[in-house]
Amino acid sequence: MFVRFCEDNELIEDPYIAGPDERLADAEDRQAAFFREHPELNDRDCLIASFDALAPTHKAVAGLFDPTTTPCGS
Repeated sequence: MFVRFCEDNELIEDPYIAGPDERLADAEDRQAAFFREHPELNDRDCLIASFDALAPTHKAVAGLFDPTTTPCGS
């Protein structure tokens, strides 16, 4: 949900899950490219890639996606 909030409010440059208007097509293209590059991975892995992309761009949220500090890790 947090990644979607960031996408909808354009807090991240490139959408990973969805977005308004043409950003949905961009997110679908990104997901397709992810699976072409990593056919052995799944939707969870694609979502983790969105966390990995978001964390370094926003220091305030980096800890939210740090696998060493979150209960679920990655």
